[in-house]
Order: sequence, then C-alpha cells, then structure tokens
Amino acid sequence: MNANTNTASNNHKSGGAATGGNSSNNYTHKDQLLSKSLSITIKQMKLMESPEGNRKRYSVLQRLQSLVNEWYSIVCKDADLNENNGGISLCTFGSYRLGVHHPDADVDVLALCPIYCTRSSFFKDMVALLERDESVTELHPIPSAYTPVIKFQIDGISIDLVHASCKFVPSQLPSTSAKQFFRNLEEDILYRNIQTIDDAGMRSINGVRVNQILIEMVKSCGNLKSFRNSLIVVKKWSRV
Repeated sequence: MNANTNTASNNHKSGGAATGGNSSNNYTHKDQLLSKSLSITIKQMKLMESPEGNRKRYSVLQRLQSLVNEWYSIVCKDADLNENNGGISLCTFGSYRLGVHHPDADVDVLALCPIYCTRSSFFKDMVALLERDESVTELHPIPSAYTPVIKFQIDGISIDLVHASCKFVPSQLPSTSAKQFFRNLEEDILYRNIQTIDDAGMRSINGVRVNQILIEMVKSCGNLKSFRNSLIVVKKWSRV
C-alpha cells in the first residue's frame, strides 16, 4: 500500500507548516528588531507548541496513518480489491498546517481516499478501529455535522478527522511538490471529479486547499514568519 503522510511529515520538519522564504529586504532595521522582539515574546508566553510537542504530534499522526491504513485494508478486503493499487493520504490543515498552533490546539486532518472508501465505512469501520485502540480516547463521531467529522484524542492530542473520496488515487499525488499536489487537486477535483464528490466532501477538501493557497500567497511575498507571528498574536487576542 502506498498511503502517504507527506503533508504531516513536512509539517513536523518545519514546526507545523510548509517551509518558505522569510525575506526581510523590505524591512527597516527597526522593523527587524520589532519582529525579533515579538518572536521572543511569543516564545516566552508559550503561544506556540514546543519542539517536543511537535514531535509528539508527528508521532500521533504516524499512529493515525497506521489506523487509516488498517481501515483501507478492511475496505479492500470487503470489496475484493488489491490494496497495493492505492491508499489513503492524510492532509493536515488549520492552525497546525499554518504553523501557528498553540500547545492545546487540536489537529485538523483530512483523510483523502479513493472513491471506494465511502463515508459510510468511514463512520462504521474506521470508528470501530478507533474504539478498539487503547491510545484513543474521547471518541465522538459526528456524521450529521455540516462537515461530518470524527473527534478523538490519541495520547492526549486532539484530532478532528474529516473525509473525502474521489476517483483518482490520492496516495500517488504527494510524491510531487506540495504546490503540484494541490494544483492537481484543483484540476482533478474541481473539474473532472466535481460530479463524484458530494458537498460534505468538498467542504472537507476546501479546508486543505484554502490553507495551501494561503501559504503559497504569503510565501510569494517573502513574509511567512511575520505572517505566522501576526496570526499567533491575533489568535491569542481573540481568546482573551
């Protein structure tokens, strides 16, 4: 099986988000000093996850990938399909994907699946696997939500897992760059596969797609670090 965790792996290496340029060519010396001071304050106030916490989140995502792989095997066995012909990709989004998550934040994850991995099986067989796993707690499947989601914790890390299925085999796409991966999503999902994805699936996919568009736009301006720092502060202010 060729299921991928490339998105999660990239997040771990960069503290939760895609890497990008942090050019300061347009900054004055005062701007640079203020930005440095803000970064120090964010660290002192523990507004971001620690390196140790990020390593734990990465480990949790690897465990989740293993569980998703088990579900994929069950689906293939029930449908008499060769599981080596496809797989399921886990794509993170939200604050974790953007690299602005705090220590208590959950991790939003999309299970991007082949068409035969249905939402019905997701809320039946996948939930059953989670129920049997000793590391999983606080399990709350909500199939009737506007965007259907399975909420749970693995080793104390909160996960919101959503589902989407489409015709192409998603596990083949992340072998390219993240930018190409989401360009393929735009072309394959929004055009050729538009009739095969229901509204709930499109809402689930859009969380990942919009995150990637935002990251690419900010990276093109060369201010990804400043963007993250600003967003972290705004998020903290909104919770006060």
